[in-house]
Amino acid sequence: SYLADATAQYEAGDLVRARIQLKNALQIDPKLARARYLLALIDEREQDYPNVLANLLVAVDADPALLEARVKLGNYYAVGLKAAETRAQADAAMKLAPNDPSVRVLNARAYYVEGERAKALDEARSALKLDPSRTDAVTLTASIHAEAGERTEALAALDAAIARVPDPDREALRRVRATLLVQFADIPGAEQELRSMAADYPKSADYDLALARLY
Repeated sequence: SYLADATAQYEAGDLVRARIQLKNALQIDPKLARARYLLALIDEREQDYPNVLANLLVAVDADPALLEARVKLGNYYAVGLKAAETRAQADAAMKLAPNDPSVRVLNARAYYVEGERAKALDEARSALKLDPSRTDAVTLTASIHAEAGERTEALAALDAAIARVPDPDREALRRVRATLLVQFADIPGAEQELRSMAADYPKSADYDLALARLY
């Protein structure tokens, strides 16, 4: 089928051919939910965010049980700090799969944009119990602690995850750690972290540039 071919092309990294096959599928059924979701993923890779949202909305409307589309749509609403929209997607996702860690992260984000920081923290912890490798849950946990001025707790959440996840997730969390150290006005600590990262990831110039911006 066109959808199966598009999925194979997407997984092979050929976004152009995948998009062509998806357009063929959507000519037959414009509201084919899985095709709309895959098209949203392609749009996301190409940073065409208006079309990402448009395709996710069609996908969720066509198939309210398509969990991946609902979670991704909810996360976009959370980034936009749209509390009511995020909550609607989180509630629907929780009914579909309450023990899915990605759903619990979305629910945590919904609480966060509603201003319910304690509930957001509890949900992020629940997500980590289900899947300790969820870096989005770790980052949210650390951010909530940092907002509250809880340096020790914020860094502890990051350090525990950094010790257990592989690259590239480890590198991403170390970036967050360096950013939080700057936020806490610990410039020597941030410098130490960035120098360590520059040594560990010599192919990246980002850390030398970040060091230059510290002072």
